[in-house]
Amino acid sequence: MRNHHGRRRGLILTLTLMAIGTACVALVPGYATIGALAPVIVLGGRLLQGFSAGVELGGVSVYLSEIADFIARGSQAASRSPWCSRRSSACS
Repeated sequence: MRNHHGRRRGLILTLTLMAIGTACVALVPGYATIGALAPVIVLGGRLLQGFSAGVELGGVSVYLSEIADFIARGSQAASRSPWCSRRSSACS
């Protein structure tokens, strides 16, 4: 989808999916109100968050490397890599 419709639109779509997943988790009524459906909704929201985060990571790396200055392009792409980000324990 991203190559045909543009990376920016794909990134906006994944961010929207993340927001929907977060809203599902935050706004679900409690177990006492809707019973066993509450954990199912929370699980669905968390799955939506996870899938959108996984898709978003590749799109963000490519998008930032495309809009970065020529000199900073490599460092911008490498700092968003899943294996060598500054927050990752894999590279420390």
